[in-house]
Amino acid sequence: MNRSTPYLSDAIRFIILAFFAIYFIMPIYLLAITSFKPFEDISFATMWALPKGFYLDGITQAWSYVSQNFMNSIIVTLPASLLSSILGSFNGYLFAKWRFPGSRWLFLMVLFGIFLPYQGILIPLVQVLGALDLYGKYAGLIIVHIVFGIPITTLIFRGYYSAVPDELVDAARIDGAGVLGVFRHIMLPLAMPAFGVSMIWQFTSIWNDYLIGLVILSNPDMRTVMVAVKNLTGSFFTKLRRADGRRPDRSITDDHHLPVAQPPLPPWPACRVGEGVVRRPNPSSAPPGKSGDAPTRVAPTAVACPELPVPVR
Repeated sequence: MNRSTPYLSDAIRFIILAFFAIYFIMPIYLLAITSFKPFEDISFATMWALPKGFYLDGITQAWSYVSQNFMNSIIVTLPASLLSSILGSFNGYLFAKWRFPGSRWLFLMVLFGIFLPYQGILIPLVQVLGALDLYGKYAGLIIVHIVFGIPITTLIFRGYYSAVPDELVDAARIDGAGVLGVFRHIMLPLAMPAFGVSMIWQFTSIWNDYLIGLVILSNPDMRTVMVAVKNLTGSFFTKLRRADGRRPDRSITDDHHLPVAQPPLPPWPACRVGEGVVRRPNPSSAPPGKSGDAPTRVAPTAVACPELPVPVR
């Protein structure tokens, strides 16, 4: 057997793993370098280039819009993760060590909640929360996440408690411990690894939730960070690039990224907007009673832009 064969196979394996590692790290690389670039340097042509300096204006400005929503996510995620893990721990303990008639079927019914689609129960969910006066409140959103998290946390703890020897439970029962005593003094101290897994799973799932937070919390000041980031994406101000390469000081939106009133259509045929061009219809060529077609994006041309902002439709 050739001794170089193991080294060659290890080298090939290392090259393949390094390729996939670089492939999956590329989005993080783009995210990092883009966040430190000024607005003028962000384009497809320079997306892979390193930033020319260390600029934090984009990060600080984005944080000013989502800081309150970040705290809202903390308020919702921490209690929902903790309470759902505690309830799942007790449920898993009952299903694993205190079996009763029909416990297997009841466990299967609890697991069915994992596959329950959120979109299919939004209307009755809102109706129930409204009847309980919990709609639009943090308490209502926390309760919903707790209920949706019980099936998966029950499954996690039942699998963990099933590996605990039954002799420990029997010894505690001989000493006079009941259901709660065994859970508190025997099972709960042993379940810290399962608690870690459950808390990480629940925290990640609740933090990344968008649909439930959007539907239940109607007040924009109370919404979670995922909803705020989604609303921020594509709705932030867009500055225009003039023909000489410089950008005007004004943007198409005012403070708080709300659209401003659109100015009348100017008479020029086209205007450069970023990397594209917005072609303006000629009002004089429109039929009587109509103002012409909507502006369309066409190939870039060397037409100068005015100083006024041009809304992108």
